Amino acid sequence: MPVVDGFEAARRIRCPSSLVRDRKIPIVATTAHVQEGYRQRCLDIGMHDYIPKPVNPDAMYAKIAQWAMDA
Repeated sequence: MPVVDGFEAARRIRCPSSLVRDRKIPIVATTAHVQEGYRQRCLDIGMHDYIPKPVNPDAMYAKIAQWAMDA
């Protein structure tokens, strides 16, 4: 992303003073970073889930369906 990374975007969305109407909206990270602890870092920031790249379309659709049903 040109201005902020996914972590900063998630922080801004989750911030209590955010103007986002639904701060609980599901956020699923899609990243090439697969280091130990990266998924947990995503969750700690307030993201709901994590999909490593290269993205498997079936896995992506399953995650979207999962979080759409929970939203």
